[in-house]
Amino acid sequence: MDLSNIYLDKKNGVPLYLQLSEQLKSMILSGALATGERLATERTMSDKLQVSRNTISLAYFELEREGLVISRQGSGTYVADLERRLQQIDRRQALMKAIDHVIKEAADNGYTLEEFTSLFSGCIRECQGHFKKVHLVFVECNHEQADYFAKEIELGSGVTVEPMLLDEIHLKRENLLKADLIVTTFYHLDEVANFLPERKSDILGIAQDPQVDTIVKIARLSKSEKIGLISSSDIFATDVIRSIQNSGIPGLKFVRSTSRNPEVLKQLIENVEVVVVSPGRKEEIEHLAGSKSLEVIEFIYRPDMGSINLLKNAVLRLRDKED
Repeated sequence: MDLSNIYLDKKNGVPLYLQLSEQLKSMILSGALATGERLATERTMSDKLQVSRNTISLAYFELEREGLVISRQGSGTYVADLERRLQQIDRRQALMKAIDHVIKEAADNGYTLEEFTSLFSGCIRECQGHFKKVHLVFVECNHEQADYFAKEIELGSGVTVEPMLLDEIHLKRENLLKADLIVTTFYHLDEVANFLPERKSDILGIAQDPQVDTIVKIARLSKSEKIGLISSSDIFATDVIRSIQNSGIPGLKFVRSTSRNPEVLKQLIENVEVVVVSPGRKEEIEHLAGSKSLEVIEFIYRPDMGSINLLKNAVLRLRDKED
C-alpha cells in the first residue's frame, strides 16, 4: 500500500483519524485502493505518518463502520467488495420490506406484536430443525491454499471446513469418510475420487484462480527487477510461477525461499526490490524489511464465481434435510 499521497495536517483542528479515514475513503472510492487490497498494518501506518496507533485504529473503525473495509482477525484489514456490499444492502432492504408487510398483515388479523413475536420465533426454531450442520473437508497439495480456503471462504453458519493436504489422505481416510462433502481443485479431483470411489458422488471439484489484483500488480513488474518469492512450501511457489506464466507474464525471475529463519529472510530481502509472498506471510516480511522500501505482494488464490455458487448450492442441499 502506497502511503506517499497521505498527508495529515496536525494544525487545522480536524481530528487526525477523520483526516485519515476521509483520505482512505477517497482512495477506495476512486479505485486507487482496489477491492481485496490489504491496508497497511496499524504499526506500519503509525510509523510512516508519525501518529499514534490509536489514531489509525479509529480511522480503520470508521471505514469498517461505513462498510468500506473488512477486518479479519490475525490477518489484517482489507478493502471491501463495494458492489457486493450494495447487493447485500438491497437484499436486506427487500427482506425488511417483506417483514414489515407480514407484521402489518398480522396486525390486520388481530394479532398483537407479542403474539406475532411468539409465532415468528416458533417458525424460526422449526426451520432450524430442518437444517443440519455441515462438515466439509478441503483437500489441496499445499498448506497455504488449504488453510486460506478453510479460513476465508464464507459458507454460512453451521459449516465447518477442515483443511487437509493431499499427502495426508491415506492417513486421514476416516476423516474423509465422515465428511458431508469433500472439496478439492480440478487438478486433484481424479486422485481424490480414485482414492475414495465409494464417496465419488460427494466429491466436488472447484477451480481456483489467482486474485485479479495480484496478477495486475505482478504484470507491472519489470523483467529487470529482482523479485523474491517467499512461501511456506515449495509446492505453492511452483504453483505461483506456473500461474504467472499461464497469465501471459513471461521473463520474470524469482529468488525462492521457504525459510522461517529471520536472518536468512533479511538477507533475501536486502537483495531484492519486490517480494511475492504466500497468504499469511505478508506482515512477517514487511516487519523484517524494516525501513527498506519494499513492495510486498500477497499471492492469493480464490475459487472462481462459478465454483463458489456450485459449492454454496451443494452446502444448501446438504443442510436441507429430507423429512
